[in-house]
Amino acid sequence: MTLINKIINRIYWAFKFGGKQIFCKSKIIGSKKSTINIHRSVHVNRSIIYVHEGSSLIIEEGTIIKNTSLSIKGSVTIGKNNILCGHNNKLSITVDGNLVIGNYNRIQSNILIRYGGDVTIGNHNNINHESELRSDEKISIGNFNQISYKVVIWDTNTHTIYPAQERRNLTIEKFPIFGYEYEKPKTKPVFIGDDCWIGREAVLLKGSVLSNKCILGFRTILSDFKTEESTTIVSQVSNKIYKNKI
Repeated sequence: MTLINKIINRIYWAFKFGGKQIFCKSKIIGSKKSTINIHRSVHVNRSIIYVHEGSSLIIEEGTIIKNTSLSIKGSVTIGKNNILCGHNNKLSITVDGNLVIGNYNRIQSNILIRYGGDVTIGNHNNINHESELRSDEKISIGNFNQISYKVVIWDTNTHTIYPAQERRNLTIEKFPIFGYEYEKPKTKPVFIGDDCWIGREAVLLKGSVLSNKCILGFRTILSDFKTEESTTIVSQVSNKIYKNKI
């Protein structure tokens, strides 16, 4: 019996015997030697999940996945009673590494993991839509954090800075692919503790450490910076006034 048939049979079993598992307008596709373990109480709605060869997916009880595209090369474990939900657009979670999500989280942010990166999200976190987690090494988020809209959390430069002529050569050779690279960029882990508030459009770049009970203000940027516990960090805003001819 193929893996797809096994999945179809699981869905049929759930409905036939009164299970609560619901896959509505969704596809869950497994490749050879992949492992898929989804609790029968999980709801998957308008989503696509693809587990590549040799990869694994575990989703524990009570979790809801809605309007989400999830691609896994590596390992993904999603704990109990989470909500993963796209807003206006499909939520995009692409894993080439490891992703662990604890319990009772609401996640509406895109997640991109490359180069075997590792993202760990604890319990009772809220990460709002249009935010982005991007990991090429390690991002760790604790418990009971409130993360607002359009927040950027990157542990990586995202691109390698090549000499100008080398970049030109790659651009010509790989057209129409722009930004082609053949090596991992510079990275440094990002850590977020517990009970933090991260304001709209705030940015945590590689090497940032946000300790417990911290507040990161609107559009504040941290880069390779460690905060003390129970501190508030805001970017200074200064106004310049000029005479005009109106």
